[in-house]
Amino acid sequence: MSDVDISIGLIVDEHKSVFHIQIDKDDCWTPIVSETCFDKIFEWCKFLQRIEGWMKDQIDSPLQNEVFNATHESIFGNIVSEDILDIECITQKSEFNPFAIKICFRNDYILVSPISDGTTIETSLFNKLDNLEVFRKLGEFEFVSVSKI
Repeated sequence: MSDVDISIGLIVDEHKSVFHIQIDKDDCWTPIVSETCFDKIFEWCKFLQRIEGWMKDQIDSPLQNEVFNATHESIFGNIVSEDILDIECITQKSEFNPFAIKICFRNDYILVSPISDGTTIETSLFNKLDNLEVFRKLGEFEFVSVSKI
């Protein structure tokens, strides 16, 4: 699944809308955070079927912004209903130009980072690609808390 363009949406506290985190498809580098609403939400059990169908060109309609409810999935158990402890921008040490975002929880994280086709996400138990290792070839990078920006 390393070539799948995927982003993440989070419902924070009692907000009715979703905070959508993705990488800008125009430059394949810049993280974008927006607030949006979605009409249709699929159950998580449809996720692999829909993604694999899309990758094999078996889905008639294009996958634009499909939303999958993962609230009750054990692989996200250390994220759902947990406090966000920090949000970090990941940037090259030589220049503050964030290319990824890491949302930190007590026992897990969500990493949103670019791939050649757009965006990927990973947690400690989901889609663990170690995508940041690719960026080590560009030089040293650092994690900068948004509270310090």
